Formats: sequence, C-alpha cells, structure tokens
Amino acid sequence: MKFKHLMACSLMISAVTLTGCSSGTPDISLSSDEESSVETEENTDQDKTAEDDSDSEASTSEDSENDSEESKKSSDAENDSSTKDQDDNEKTERDSNDLLQAFLDDEIEAIEVSEDGSESSFKYSDLPHDEDDWECYYYDDDSFVDLDNDSEEELIVYGPYGGIFFDVRDNNVYVLATGDGTASYLSYAEYKGLTYIVHSDTSHGGRSIHLFDRYEDGEIVESFDLSAEYYDSEYDEYDQNSDFTFNGESITMEEYEALCKEIFGTKTKAERMKDSAEYEAENFDYSADKIVNDGSAEFYEKVNELAGDYYYPEDSDGLSGTFSIIQNSDNDYSFNDYYTSGDYRFLSSSSDIEYFIGDSICLKYPETVYSDGEAVFAYYVFTFHDSYVHVYLADENYENLEYLYTGYISY
Repeated sequence: MKFKHLMACSLMISAVTLTGCSSGTPDISLSSDEESSVETEENTDQDKTAEDDSDSEASTSEDSENDSEESKKSSDAENDSSTKDQDDNEKTERDSNDLLQAFLDDEIEAIEVSEDGSESSFKYSDLPHDEDDWECYYYDDDSFVDLDNDSEEELIVYGPYGGIFFDVRDNNVYVLATGDGTASYLSYAEYKGLTYIVHSDTSHGGRSIHLFDRYEDGEIVESFDLSAEYYDSEYDEYDQNSDFTFNGESITMEEYEALCKEIFGTKTKAERMKDSAEYEAENFDYSADKIVNDGSAEFYEKVNELAGDYYYPEDSDGLSGTFSIIQNSDNDYSFNDYYTSGDYRFLSSSSDIEYFIGDSICLKYPETVYSDGEAVFAYYVFTFHDSYVHVYLADENYENLEYLYTGYISY
C-alpha cells in the first residue's frame, strides 16, 4: 500500500516534469539568448567605434596642439628675430655714439685719409684747446648731428674755418670733412630734405661761393654750387648785373637771393638795408659836423659829390622808383623822386637844403604851396653811403626819423 503511494507520487512528478518541458516557454527562452548575443555584439561594435572616435579626436587634438605649438614657436622665433634686429640697430647706434665719445675722451684715435689714400691718425688731445688760442677746438651739446643722412649722428668739433666733422665707419672714427682756410669755410645745410656739407668762400672780394656735397659712407655722391661773382663791382657788392650760378646754371639775382634765404636763412639785400636803416634811425649822430646852406663852395662841393641816380626797388608802401640829384649849373641841383609809374614824391632843388649833418642832407620841401604864399612842408633826411642812400621822413627838427626806402647806385 505504501509502495503504490510512492509510485503514484513518482509518476506525478514525472508528469509534471514532462509537462514543464513541453510547454511554450522555450521560444521565449531562445529569443532572450539571441538578443543577449546580438546586444553583446552591437555593444562591442559601438565600443570599438567609440574607441576609434576617441582615438581620432585624441589624434586631432594632438595634431592641433602640435600645430599650435609650432605656430607659437614660429611666432616666438619671428619676435626674437625682430627683437634681435632692433637690438642690433640700437647697438649700432650706441656703438657709433660710444665711439665718437671715446674719441672725445681720448680713448681712441681718429683716422684721416688724404687725397692720395694714405692714412694718419690723431687723438682729440692732439688738437689745440686753449680758449685764448684762435685755433682752439671744442664741442658742445649741439655737436652731434646727422651729417650724411644715415640716421646716425656724426660729430662736429668746432674750430678754425668751421672746424672738423667726424664719422664712424667700420667701427672706426674717421675725419669726414674739414675747413680749409677762408676760401673753404666748413658748415652744413639742409636742402630739399637732405643734409649737405658746405664749403664757402664769402670773405674775399668779388665773390660769394658755396659748394655743397652730399655724403654716403664717407664718399661724395652729389655736388652742386650756389654763387655770386661781381669782380668788376666798384663797391664790392653784387647787383643785378653780377653773375649768379646754381648747380652750374645761370640764374637771376632774385633767384639767387631766394635760394640763399631757403638754404641759409639769409636776408635779401633789400631786407638787410632796411635793418641797417632802422638801426641808423635809432642811433643817428646829431653831433656830427653841420654845414649850413650858405651858398659856399664847400657846401656845393659836398652836394656835387653825391650827385647821381639812386634806384629803390621798394619803398615803405611797396612802390619802386628813382631818387636823383642832377646838376643843372654850378650852384643849382635838382632833387627829384619819381615813381616807376611816372608820378613823383617830390620835385625839389638844392635851395631847399637847410644843412648837412656829417654826410646827411636835411631838406625842407614845400609839399603844398597856397596862393597867399603859405606852404605845408615835408622834412626829409638823406643819409649817404658808398653805394646807397637811406631816405627818411622827419619832424621839423629832423628828428623821429621814419624810414621810407634805400636807393642804390646800382641795384
């Protein structure tokens, strides 16, 4: 009985087992295993792709970093090169000034090359430095100037005939130019934005000559002249009949004076004469000998010495004309002032002269005469010099001189 019961239980368990094995669940179980397998493969592929992408990004990032580093190195190299060039330029400039200063401090010698190519050298202390000596050489704060247009300063040592100019080349101090007597006085000037070294001859009679040289690396690369020659002038002054030259070509007096003003800042003849007249008016010597118009031979002899024509290019009103003293007879002279236009300032005579003060004529001119004999007078002072006369208006005492013009025997 007991055995039958056990067999029944065994059969039930087997049935249950068989029933469980034959149910529809195996499809689900198979599907789960395949999905798991596919997911595993997909995850593996995605992981591989991600790794590849990561490697690619890492490579790109590394390349970018390398490029950036190379660019930075290149930029740094360019900056270093630029800084080096700037330092080299500054060093060159410092060296140039240092060498010139070393020469002044007697630490090194300067080299002078003669026309035949031979060289000699000397120290700054070898030059005369006695302040009481006319040949004394010296320098000051204005001695460092760019004389050859190379953007570096050269050295001017002042002395006889303009002194000596020094330049630095090949790490040596060289003599660039020297003054060579009164016919070759040394200076420098600017023209058309360039600096020229100038040798001038202005202290000899009959000429005023300037020779301009532009230097590069110690060599002359351009030259021209500016001159006035008046060897036949009685008064050793140039006039419109003199010979004027610029760069080998003939020019007029007006062009010559304009160039002298532009290059040297000098005044024209008319401007210089005006300055002279104004100074004379302020310092007129009323204590000089006075010769009254008494009709004497002495008086008319003095008038006769001054007879002639005096052309003035411009008066205080901008008008030109000619003042003339004309002898009509032994004791009769006309004093006329005609404008170039034909009008006149005055038509007077020697009888209107009141007296001389030294070589100056004081003339009382009846500017307006009325029918009843009354007159309005103008008072003139004429101060005569070798080749010209200054003309002034004055008060009745011939004081308070007002400059009118300068007349020239030959302008």
